[in-house]
Amino acid sequence: MYKGFIAKIVALAMDDNGIPEDVEKRYKIAKHLIKVLTESGIPPEDIYIDPMIRPISTDSKSGKVVLEAIKKLKLPLRKFILSVD
Repeated sequence: MYKGFIAKIVALAMDDNGIPEDVEKRYKIAKHLIKVLTESGIPPEDIYIDPMIRPISTDSKSGKVVLEAIKKLKLPLRKFILSVD
């Protein structure tokens, strides 16, 4: 669906079990998505990673987990976007 369009891809760092509680699981999911997307021909500069922040009111550690996930995933050309679940 991506090919033939000028588009950016938002890859959500979550799986069938929902938003992971820990940094390591989010990291593994995001790395897998980046690998699959780039192997499919999507340039890294068109991929935005959403580490999936939860509202602070429901989990006081969520902000710290997201910042740690971003720090761990930060590589050249890596872009991030944050949404609230």
